Amino acid sequence: MGGFSKKERQQIEELFEKRFPKSEFEKLKKFMDDHDDMKEALEAYGISPREFIESSPIVQAAIFNKNYEEFKKKYQWQPPKPIPDPEPDHNCKEGQVWSDTEKKCVDIPQPSGGEKDKNGVVYMALPSGYKIINESNSPTLNDREDGTRYDFKDKIRVQCELGGYITPHTSLAGEELAFKFLGTHDSAGNNSGTYVVGVKLDGTQVRLRKEIHNDYTNTIRAEKKNLQNMYAKTTGFYGRKINTTQGQVLIEIFIDENPFDENGKPANNWKLIYTILDDGNLATGKWQPIWLTESVKGRSQNTLRVDKAKSDKKMDIKFPFCREISTG
Repeated sequence: MGGFSKKERQQIEELFEKRFPKSEFEKLKKFMDDHDDMKEALEAYGISPREFIESSPIVQAAIFNKNYEEFKKKYQWQPPKPIPDPEPDHNCKEGQVWSDTEKKCVDIPQPSGGEKDKNGVVYMALPSGYKIINESNSPTLNDREDGTRYDFKDKIRVQCELGGYITPHTSLAGEELAFKFLGTHDSAGNNSGTYVVGVKLDGTQVRLRKEIHNDYTNTIRAEKKNLQNMYAKTTGFYGRKINTTQGQVLIEIFIDENPFDENGKPANNWKLIYTILDDGNLATGKWQPIWLTESVKGRSQNTLRVDKAKSDKKMDIKFPFCREISTG
């Protein structure tokens, strides 16, 4: 890939080697050796080296698929075939969702109808033996060029409920609202492992990845959805990470598509849209461990995030919360 720096080329090679089958990686290496002007070709389509490096495998393939005929004529390029996201192995009826813990479709849990926090957001029922022991409603805003993050860094909460009412300010296709449980994203390194659950703002997908910033797994499990379009619309997001008595991690994600009552208070119309259990078999390598607690002692936070939007502020949040869960 002539024109790319040695570091950029190394990053691209590492990314492809990790995320694509070996046969595709060997093709890419040969292609980079044979064509010296590919960087200029990419930039002619408005694609920067950084955008290419940081894109997911699906996006990288789409870059070339979109302009396939031009690339084919000039380079004889065959788009890489990324390892596909796994399809869900269940088909639950209306009003039910797949449970990783019970390995069957179960009724969608409803809000407990009990106590509410100071803003009127309900405390949904927890499994027997679990309780909320403290919470924060004051995240730290981290508004950067590449995205907006609301970080709860006031206290380490290795089990928590995390959420708020989010209004995204982005029109970029494929954008997600991400829950980041447990980990950190210090650019200096030495980061704890993170469970990252992304809800596509067009309402079509929810997926899990694991991250040790800034190195992600490929999508671990994606589920297709038929939710409302959440672009430029306020939606309630409510997620939780629970350490089970079997030493596993359970993650549940709820949304509220009609979040406020006639007085502007939380309506608490929560519905469960995604659940997954980390039993140690979700990932390999450095991402394989079950992160019951922070993987780097003393380094942990919980975050809500929208990335790569084009506005000055990528999202607004109302009634945010991060609640510590205890088994005591």
